Amino acid sequence: SLSTFEPLDCPELMHGMGDSLCVSRMQLVMNELGCASLALGFELQGSGNFGDNTMATVIFFQERFGLASNGVFGPDSQAAANQAAAAGVIDCLPK
Repeated sequence: SLSTFEPLDCPELMHGMGDSLCVSRMQLVMNELGCASLALGFELQGSGNFGDNTMATVIFFQERFGLASNGVFGPDSQAAANQAAAAGVIDCLPK
């Protein structure tokens, strides 16, 4: 639940990374924020593999949050996702 949300504290995440706990946690946060289902029509599996679906979700999130939409989940994206999750965002839009 969001009351026990632990902020993401990860290095830069990008397409092609695999078997990563940080990628998995980011994928689950993208689901929680409602970004994956809006971007893809379904939720990410939290596999820890940063593939095409994860990249499409990250770009969608970045566009909605006014970030550089390069598909790289870096410090700015992480900070925005942490803030949104703490605020209880479910429609992939900043509060």
